[in-house]
Order: sequence, then C-alpha cells, then structure tokens
Amino acid sequence: MLGEGLHELVRPVAAVLLSGMIKPVDTRPVNWVSAPVMAFEQGVATAQAKELIERRDHPVLIACRVSWEGGSRTVAGALFGNGAARLVQYDDFEVDATPEGYVLILENADVPGVIGKVGTRLGRAGINVAQWRYGREAPGGRAVSFINLDQRVPRDLLAGLEQEAEIRRARLVRL
Repeated sequence: MLGEGLHELVRPVAAVLLSGMIKPVDTRPVNWVSAPVMAFEQGVATAQAKELIERRDHPVLIACRVSWEGGSRTVAGALFGNGAARLVQYDDFEVDATPEGYVLILENADVPGVIGKVGTRLGRAGINVAQWRYGREAPGGRAVSFINLDQRVPRDLLAGLEQEAEIRRARLVRL
C-alpha cells in the first residue's frame, strides 16, 4: 500500500479480498468477518508486504498478490481525488479499468481482429459493452482487456472466446 493513512486499511482490505476468494466448505457464510477465520482454517496464509509494486504515479495505491501452486496474480487499484476507484495494474500490464459490475477479463495476443471478434460474439449474444479498457506489452505481444458489461456472459460464450486462437483466457467476474 502506498499513501498516507492506508496502514489502518490493511486488515479490512485483506478481509474483503479473502471474502471473494474463500469458498464455503460448510453452512457458514463467507463474508468480511468470517473470511479471515475460514482462510486460516483452510490453510491460506496472508502477509503484508510494502512496495509490492512500483507505481509512484498513484499517491493512493493498494496492491495484492495471490500465489498458489503453479502461479500468482498481482493486481493494484488506485483511488483518485474525486473518489473514483480504478484498477491500474494487472500482473505486468498497466491498465485503467473501472472495477464495477460484470467485468469480462481477457488475456489475449495483441493482434488485429481480437476486439472485432469479441465484440461480434458479445453482440450476437445480445450483450452490450459499457466500457472496454486495454493494457498491452507492445504491439504484437501480450495484452489484457477489461470489458464492463451490462449483464452476465453465458459459460458457453466464455468457452467459445477461449477457442479463438488469439485468446488465452476469458474470465467473468462480478465486482
């Protein structure tokens, strides 16, 4: 976390993040209060790390890295002066995505035609794109798309997107 006064937010933010990652294993609901206890019971370790990423261009920044056997994911969000929250980093990609509602996250090759293919598939399914944000390494390299949608995407549409040669992964999250 970077920014004045953010130290007090570490535990509440961690609880919120855990509540979105922990799966219920019994009848107890997963919420901000129960998530840290359930994570501990499930062997999930948490730790605070300073300067997880270097993004001095955002004075108020919160970053989180989740690691599992075989991989990890790092995300960072910033809070702007007008109160607007933005996802500003996804692994190695700089982005400017609005973290709200249904968000389709694509990991894809940065080549011509990807946006058209995805837009066509969404349009045929009657799904409207509210916002599309793109992060890229370099032209022709890897890219990531954050697509805010007005509604949920059917699983078969996600599977169809992943069948496209240029798309490595398609995931829908609700924020």
